[in-house]
Amino acid sequence: MIRKTVLWIIWLGFVAYSILLAPVDQPDTWSLGWKLLTLQWEKLNAIIPTIFCLMGIWPMIYACLMFADGRMQNFRA
Repeated sequence: MIRKTVLWIIWLGFVAYSILLAPVDQPDTWSLGWKLLTLQWEKLNAIIPTIFCLMGIWPMIYACLMFADGRMQNFRA
């Protein structure tokens, strides 16, 4: 249980850093990020939401390939 809590805290720390503390290279970066997070994709270039969605799908594909048989594997991810 402690391990799970520590991993959640680390994950939330990375999210907080990326939203609050990460440096912004261009002035319109935050507005683009806000449109992606609030699903206002009508006025965006079509490739940007596609890449945003793929950032969540690729880890799922990787997990499915690593744990396909449901048993413990001999190699680590």
